[in-house]
Amino acid sequence: MNIIVLEKIQCLIGYAALINCREIFTELKVPAIVDYLPIDIEPAGKTYIVLLVLPMDEHRLGVITNKHDRYVSGDKFVNFSREYLEAQGYNLIVPM
Repeated sequence: MNIIVLEKIQCLIGYAALINCREIFTELKVPAIVDYLPIDIEPAGKTYIVLLVLPMDEHRLGVITNKHDRYVSGDKFVNFSREYLEAQGYNLIVPM
């Protein structure tokens, strides 16, 4: 995995399901409350995997946008993601 720093923006390049987010968040000093997290990974199943590896017990996300590609993969990953996030205490704001 590579960490690229462009001015104040830090980007991770690697296979998302294998990234130790807890370690990365600690190393980068990610605050306990993160205002916004966009997740847009192909295919939709990988987006769901990323949700599962986020250290939700240590970090709270204000807003998450989660690309799901319903038109390609149907409701499967949409439902998985919603159920997981609801179990973590998040509320759906804009149903699609």
